[in-house]
Amino acid sequence: MEFIGWVRPFYGGPVIVPSVPPPIASQERLAAFIPPSWREDMEKNGLNSPAFRRKLWKTNTKAMEQEATKAGAIYLPPPLACFDTDGSLSERFVSDAFHGNADYGRLIVEQVLDRFKSSEQ
Repeated sequence: MEFIGWVRPFYGGPVIVPSVPPPIASQERLAAFIPPSWREDMEKNGLNSPAFRRKLWKTNTKAMEQEATKAGAIYLPPPLACFDTDGSLSERFVSDAFHGNADYGRLIVEQVLDRFKSSEQ
């Protein structure tokens, strides 16, 4: 959030902080993206459950929202359409272990545009 303070003197418009995407549910897909240097630990200790990863994500996004608000930015929660029935990132929007794909990006852009359309009316 330090970036927001740095950019404010140069930019008078709104600063938008989109949420990071929710975690993926698939243990296999997540394991496929684990860096080689972490593999030994993963094989020894396993991966955290999707439910635990969602709890961590919710805690992180709540802190992110609070910091963005404190910095005077507009926090955008993840688009409702990106979630699967358990609250993880729907497979349709998964790129890798941590990032959404272009379809997820499209949801974010639509969310930003909708936000500004509604503020103009």
